[in-house]
Amino acid sequence: SVAEKMSDVGFVLIGPTLDAVIAHYPRNVSYLGAVPPRDVPGVMAALDVGLVPYVQNDMTSAVLPTKLAEYLASGTRVVSTILPEILAVANSFPRSALLLADGVDEWVRAIRSALVAGPLTPAEVQNVVEQSDWDNLLRGWAHAAQEAYARER
Repeated sequence: SVAEKMSDVGFVLIGPTLDAVIAHYPRNVSYLGAVPPRDVPGVMAALDVGLVPYVQNDMTSAVLPTKLAEYLASGTRVVSTILPEILAVANSFPRSALLLADGVDEWVRAIRSALVAGPLTPAEVQNVVEQSDWDNLLRGWAHAAQEAYARER
């Protein structure tokens, strides 16, 4: 796993999960559980890198995680699974702000790169906020939908 290959890095998981899964986490992984919405900004401020890890399957092929924009707007660089909806908006963000990874070795490289780069600059955050408006997101989704439709024909 990524956490096992990066034993010098601490990982914090947030959200609901099964107790049976938690018991098998490596020592450098901690679990906060569900975080009330009022506490999310404080938690995000403490992160060095935001992770958007999804299994790639039919169900996740149409997912555009809200956390992506939240991480970026908070100044946190993001490493994400390569999902079609994320690819549709990826060019809207500064290249070093959103790193895409497939496979353990790519995740390790991307996380290390994001850690070295540090938080987003105020200018990068401003760019993210401007590019994350609904008009830009809808244009990205529309383009992705048109490409998917063209492939199906």
